[in-house]
Amino acid sequence: MKVRISPLQWLGFTIFIIFMAWSFVSDLLIQKPIPRAPVITSHNSSMTSLWVRTDYLMDSSDHTQMIALGNKLFIIGSASDKELPRLIALDVYTGNIIWQYGDANVNVLAISETILFVGQVGQVVALNPDNGTGVWSKSLPFSRSVTKLLVRDNMLYVDTVGGNHVILDAETGNILQEIAYTVDNAPNNDIPVWSDKNMNLEFVGNIMYFQKQTGYPDYKGEIIALDEFSRNQIWSSGPLSAATRIAASPLGVFVLGLDGKLLRFSPTDGAKDPIIQFEPAPILRHEDGWVYGYHVAVDSDNQLLFVYLGDSAQLFAFHIQ
Repeated sequence: MKVRISPLQWLGFTIFIIFMAWSFVSDLLIQKPIPRAPVITSHNSSMTSLWVRTDYLMDSSDHTQMIALGNKLFIIGSASDKELPRLIALDVYTGNIIWQYGDANVNVLAISETILFVGQVGQVVALNPDNGTGVWSKSLPFSRSVTKLLVRDNMLYVDTVGGNHVILDAETGNILQEIAYTVDNAPNNDIPVWSDKNMNLEFVGNIMYFQKQTGYPDYKGEIIALDEFSRNQIWSSGPLSAATRIAASPLGVFVLGLDGKLLRFSPTDGAKDPIIQFEPAPILRHEDGWVYGYHVAVDSDNQLLFVYLGDSAQLFAFHIQ
């Protein structure tokens, strides 16, 4: 006996096949190894490094991809051009891998004093930084990638590719509040000032450091230091052509310039000090922005500074005072 299939069933079957094919192609496009094609064999630095590794690959991103906590450096990348990017925990004194977590859905990092927060596609997870075990996990319905995480007063502020800014309890992951980005097609004034998607932001004590996001080589931004409570400007520095996000700590505000200079800005008055010179300077592809990732992180507890140069796939560790 023949089974007759109605036009509606055929339509549903066709839609299902198209959806599955689209999902498969999307996964191939998103979860792919980082191509390793360094255009520079190596960079030389004017300061003697604690160590240099050339076996880690990090992609270009405006999100926080490298951060330090508890004698560990956390990076989003891979240890081979044959591997998908993931979260990797490194020993700050050797650069050796301690543990790994996740897959290419890992997108952005943040830390509190005891917890590592990971923004992924559609969710946020909290991990024990010592061993990578989960503390909590929270799905964010109707959102795609998490683009920014910020911890203040035991609250985790989450920016997403979606309709809402989300505030979570940093200890439990419970949703405390969801705030629409727009109201009546206009920006919502209730969105916290530090959730600006076009700004990089670092907190040190009660000082907020803002940096216009890097991206294209002809853009010249600035760094602005504001008092969190009064919103008064403490200092500003610019125009600045930066290759990385800022990394702020009590030791200073650090950023890598397009001229290969690693700059430190004084927290008190913004005085600029070029502490490291990399030769040659970072390489760009002008028509599309960045080809390779450049990242800076600071470990103030151990007085360590980390610089990743994607054009040579070099990860440097320096001791700073």
